[in-house]
Amino acid sequence: MTTPHEVLASARCSVAAPAGCGKTQLIADAVALSEGRELVLTHTNAGVQAIRHRVSAKKQGSTSLVCTMDSWCQSFIRSFPSLSDTHDIDELPVKEYWPALRAGMLRLLEFESVQAILKSSYTGVFVDEYQDCGEPQHQIVSRLAALLPVRVLGDPMQAIFGFDGVVEWAIVEAMFPPLTPLDEPHRWNKTNPQLGQVVQTARDQLQGGTAAQLPSSTVTELIDSGNLQQNVQLIREYAERYPGESVAVIYRNKIQVELFSRASGGAFQIIEKVEPDIMVQCRQIDSKTGKDIVTPLIGAIKTLALKSEFERVVEQLKGRDIVARAVDGPDASGYAVDVLDALVGVGFKPFRWELWWDLRKAIDLWSRGPTTGLGDSLRQTRAARSRRGRVLKKWHVGLQHVIKGLEFDHTIVCDSGESSELAYVSISRSSKTMAIMGEHRLLRVV
Repeated sequence: MTTPHEVLASARCSVAAPAGCGKTQLIADAVALSEGRELVLTHTNAGVQAIRHRVSAKKQGSTSLVCTMDSWCQSFIRSFPSLSDTHDIDELPVKEYWPALRAGMLRLLEFESVQAILKSSYTGVFVDEYQDCGEPQHQIVSRLAALLPVRVLGDPMQAIFGFDGVVEWAIVEAMFPPLTPLDEPHRWNKTNPQLGQVVQTARDQLQGGTAAQLPSSTVTELIDSGNLQQNVQLIREYAERYPGESVAVIYRNKIQVELFSRASGGAFQIIEKVEPDIMVQCRQIDSKTGKDIVTPLIGAIKTLALKSEFERVVEQLKGRDIVARAVDGPDASGYAVDVLDALVGVGFKPFRWELWWDLRKAIDLWSRGPTTGLGDSLRQTRAARSRRGRVLKKWHVGLQHVIKGLEFDHTIVCDSGESSELAYVSISRSSKTMAIMGEHRLLRVV
């Protein structure tokens, strides 16, 4: 098995590691051994929090920087907007923003002055979850490898994001020579070793192009009734077997996620994406003033509440004439604050608490000094939450793309998707028990 000393001593290397086999701990141990300042990059804020926690546990006061690759690129291009030619990048829509960000970073890395800053700032680089690197990100890391020792870690069986076209693992290993893969399922050693072995065997089957055979002695099969409300009740009963422990319901479709959370009355909280669906309404608000913000603002709030709850608060607010008090002028942010205060006053109870609190914070930020619009304020608020780490409740429901990198005590996989990678991510999130509901193309309980 590859050791932290081997990784740290390598000028260039790659390490393949299945879920739960100690990849995060290997990074933390290697960083703790370093006598200099390491740069540790990954793709998700969940990954950032996991690595930071492990590094802090191993080495108090570590000066190494742990962040997402995109946030690291953001900090650099904002320090050098002229060199990176990204003066107007914040005005771009999301689909154009990220490619422009990476292109700007590639331009920066051509300058010797920037190269000198990097070499004086870091002694080496680690890149986690490398299977999710797209071609532009791979180019950025390749240029870093010409300046500093670079070690990359990942698992090609968890390549589910497809950022800018995923780089094939064979190409990764050609540039970063492979060390011995990790294969010990540490995640399950103390909680359910049998489940760990089942997940490892299933991974081999999926990687070989066949459906995973999950033994019923270890994996529970829940029968899909065809009725959402009955399924929610069945899953609730399963979750209630484990009081005080974390439970996640896994789907591949965001509509399925929202319908399940609504049907549970918010008992299963949605694990939200960093760029949530209400961002659309918030950006619509940015182009309006006075009464014109009413429709998109109410539309955003409506997506956060059950129908019965939304109708209740609307009925209670009728007599307060909130809409009539909308300002026919530029002070749209002040009106938005009034609406939220009114909702709080009548005891508004959304089922998507995380977004509700972030919307309130974003509107407050917007109203105190609206140098940017509500859309940008919400983006900043969501980014700040991601950097702090998620504060998860005990029961959750989410997409594979959102729960990837997270660990739960118990999971119920309701839709594992059409690919081997999605199926593997779905079955590798729990440490204690796993249940499967419904029919799956690549998962079989036998």
